[in-house]
Amino acid sequence: MPRGPRPRGIAALSFAAILGMPALSTPAHAAPAGGPVLTLSGKYEWNPLFSLDHVAKARGKGTVSVTWEGGKIVKSKLTVTGRLWDQDRNKGKCAYVVFRTAPLKAQRLKENIPWKTVKSFKYCGPAHKAGKNDLKHFDFKVRNVVKLNVQLCRIAKGGGHPYGCAGWVDITPSPLPLD
Repeated sequence: MPRGPRPRGIAALSFAAILGMPALSTPAHAAPAGGPVLTLSGKYEWNPLFSLDHVAKARGKGTVSVTWEGGKIVKSKLTVTGRLWDQDRNKGKCAYVVFRTAPLKAQRLKENIPWKTVKSFKYCGPAHKAGKNDLKHFDFKVRNVVKLNVQLCRIAKGGGHPYGCAGWVDITPSPLPLD
């Protein structure tokens, strides 16, 4: 069973600290309670994710910039860069990755988060000819969000509804208490 994404290295640790995660933050890295504006940035990386049948695969990395004022996030910018593989020999089925975000206004919500799908990518690659370049690169930016989730699925080459989806995975540590 594949593991979910885990932050790696110093960059991932500093990213988590930037966003004030309780387990990793120190008073020097935590968001200020009020008063001055503080802007910090960092990098993160997420390990490979798989569809339920382990045929679709994605992995990626990104950067984050967060500005706090009065103890809450007032501005954020996330970039995501990744790769998508279709490891199936069936030419009619494709790998499909979808990303969703939670807006700044969701910082204080514990339920009924207003998720918004922001980007999706499909790749229909012939796995029987798989090589180093048998993948799709993707990248995008989102602004003023506090959470970024990813889900990996399969989809028919002609479109339709995704199937075989793994659960949503939080790839951006955040102070938003969703769990």
